[in-house]
Amino acid sequence: LNNLVCCINSLVNNVSNGLNLGSYLSLRGRLLSSSNKYMNTCSYITACGLVEVEILLVCGFVDKLIIDTGYSKEELQKILRVGSPVGFVPKYTELQNGRLAGKGFDNKACGACAVYALSNIPKEKLAGDVYLMFSCHEETDRNGGAAVGTFNIKPNYAMVVDVNLGRTPDVEKFDTVVMDMGASITFSSSVNRTLTKMTEKAAKEVGIACQRSVCPSSTGTNATTVNLTGKGVPTVDVGLPLYSMHTYNEVLSLFDANELARLIEVFVCDTEIAEVFAK
Repeated sequence: LNNLVCCINSLVNNVSNGLNLGSYLSLRGRLLSSSNKYMNTCSYITACGLVEVEILLVCGFVDKLIIDTGYSKEELQKILRVGSPVGFVPKYTELQNGRLAGKGFDNKACGACAVYALSNIPKEKLAGDVYLMFSCHEETDRNGGAAVGTFNIKPNYAMVVDVNLGRTPDVEKFDTVVMDMGASITFSSSVNRTLTKMTEKAAKEVGIACQRSVCPSSTGTNATTVNLTGKGVPTVDVGLPLYSMHTYNEVLSLFDANELARLIEVFVCDTEIAEVFAK
């Protein structure tokens, strides 16, 4: 588990889009609102060294965000220029009961689990050639590389790994999975039924803790994209329970992360699955 924690922390820290506030303290860009219209965002440095951001909504409402940099205007102008991006400094904390809290676990934690799993497998145990692909934009325009990468690789079958909503008292049970009960395996019209059942069976045979997640249509992951690329790729969707998703204090269970890594390892080494789908 210590190695898994190091792997997760290393990947999240190195790939994280959280930027140092001491270096990047202003914001400028264009944001797409839910009505498919643009919100114009601008920023400027005030005389007292504060970075002021005005967000102009399409309805005319104006809100302001002021960041106290601790610098004078002259000192701040030497460090950055207007238009530099801004973000929160990521902080990762090991909690009680095997929990890890921090930023960017969605979905870098699953990437870390995959790297950790594959790094422990002798080459001769693999059921075939294995490609580890990192992509993004699964919840927006789906142009984050999943389709292009899948089309280029042309895999016989695939496993999509993404976080899943951890169950809390304020959400519906059917939308969530339970923390500390292992990895989730999704049943959906967006995945291959046979591959999903075979993956679940392989996990149970070796005692991997797993639970079902039901998504009638879209899974919110790149499973749909991979599944429909080219002539179609049989896909299974698995996940990692996560509390406070899309916040700067996401929480995961190291037990679930370890079980997910074990599931990935079993999947890529399963010769029965390879025999069925590698045709």
